[in-house]
Amino acid sequence: MTDDKDKNKYISVRGTIKFTSDYSIFKKVRGNRRVYPLQVAKLLLRIKARGQKVPVIVNERMEIIDGQHRVEVCTQLQIPIMYLVVHGAKLEDIKDINNCSKLWGFDDYQRCYSRPEHKNSRTYLTIQSFKEKYSLPSAITLFLLSGNTHDLGLADFRDGIFKIEDREKADRFGNVLKKLRKFHKAGRSVRFAKALINDKRIHPNMNLERVIKQVGKYPNKIQGQTVLEFEDSILDCYNHQLPKKLKLSNRKTVTK
Repeated sequence: MTDDKDKNKYISVRGTIKFTSDYSIFKKVRGNRRVYPLQVAKLLLRIKARGQKVPVIVNERMEIIDGQHRVEVCTQLQIPIMYLVVHGAKLEDIKDINNCSKLWGFDDYQRCYSRPEHKNSRTYLTIQSFKEKYSLPSAITLFLLSGNTHDLGLADFRDGIFKIEDREKADRFGNVLKKLRKFHKAGRSVRFAKALINDKRIHPNMNLERVIKQVGKYPNKIQGQTVLEFEDSILDCYNHQLPKKLKLSNRKTVTK
């Protein structure tokens, strides 16, 4: 049990949520992490669309304990800042918050937006079943279903507005990657998945079953660190021992 002396060690959160447009009252704590422009840019889009949902935490001296980026965004948008005063909070508490906090991962967003009351829940249930069906990493799952080569559909997934572009195409490549993983670890690589889809787009007649068969026979031919390198290695593997008239032209030749 906790005695009265121990209770005195804990910070008591009292008071109500407040709002202010006087941005000058907020102070940064010396020694805290700097404000990152990229994080501000991302957060600005979210708060602009939805408003500030989580209050900034400050101490009695109006020093920011949690929420530097929120203060910066609200200041840029010229909207009131929602905040809560926690008496006695200091730099050590900032470090504890930053070190102990865990960012949301794929499963967290998936669980959140799969709730029956969420308007896009069916899509998120489909994402989960697709991932399990083909035993795919999260990133490849989102890429195949979204068709988004920019951020793999991650931003929309996190915002609860994910859309499935072409389910038939996603199933086709999901099945191929599942089979390829028996022969090569590249079957779990987003860059390899992008390369395979690119090669199929450039060469519509590419036989995906032959790709699987060839990778199974000559796995050492599949090498690369970039999408372009994987494209070349897939074609090299595919063309191996094919008659010249049936070989697919190299990407460099096609794009001339």
